Amino acid sequence: MNNKPILDGVTVLAFTQYIFETSPITPLTELLKENGAQIIQVQYASEFMEKEKSEMKQNEERQSEQKLKLNLKKKKVRDFVLQHLISKCDIIVEAFRPGVMEKFGLSPISVHRVNPKVIYVRISGFGHNEEIPEIIDASRDLNYLAKAGLL
Repeated sequence: MNNKPILDGVTVLAFTQYIFETSPITPLTELLKENGAQIIQVQYASEFMEKEKSEMKQNEERQSEQKLKLNLKKKKVRDFVLQHLISKCDIIVEAFRPGVMEKFGLSPISVHRVNPKVIYVRISGFGHNEEIPEIIDASRDLNYLAKAGLL
């Protein structure tokens, strides 16, 4: 009988602009990690935050979780991400406002040119349709409750 986790050998690249523990993608990446996936967290860091070093911490005996703080506005950083991270990952998860990954040069189209087999997951409150005015703004729980008429 094979006791390997179902996602053993799967690498997930998770992009966020928040402290990862409070990011909307954390529940998904935790579930993937519990099932054996390797998680590489990429937190967008402005030039001010860039001075902080990336860290690697051991989460469990069998796998590590990497945390990187990168300024994705810089072309050299984007090229590194495309060549060394995206080219080797299986799943990308991102929780930016619509259009942000495109501004970074990491749209689904550009990512699939580098890695055509990657699964690209986008998590946002109102979707990525520019015809809906709410998608332009960042949204959180209070926004959704207000829009639903609960506040």
